[in-house]
Amino acid sequence: MRDDDLDRILSEEETIAPTARFVASVMVAVRRENATPAPLSFPWKRALPGIAAAIVSIVLLCEAISSSLAAPTTPIMLSGWNGVTAFWTAVAAIVSVAAVTLGTAVSFHRGS
Repeated sequence: MRDDDLDRILSEEETIAPTARFVASVMVAVRRENATPAPLSFPWKRALPGIAAAIVSIVLLCEAISSSLAAPTTPIMLSGWNGVTAFWTAVAAIVSVAAVTLGTAVSFHRGS
């Protein structure tokens, strides 16, 4: 192939048109995509209290472990069990039950 042949081939302007079947299939795909609902977003407002409670629990657990390791003369199981520990255990149980109850009530109310 010579340069003149290549120039002639590239200089010719040929119109390319899609077939009617191709156009119809593309439009069907566009309409189908338009009809599908948007994906559900993550419910951050409902998850944030649980995430915050988990972070607070981890911080308190680390603090309890570090304080029990600082005074190893008493048994670990009995060293931290006092009124404050019982109070926070009760608070954690109440918050857990409330979270499950609220989540169940909200999902039942929404019909899902």
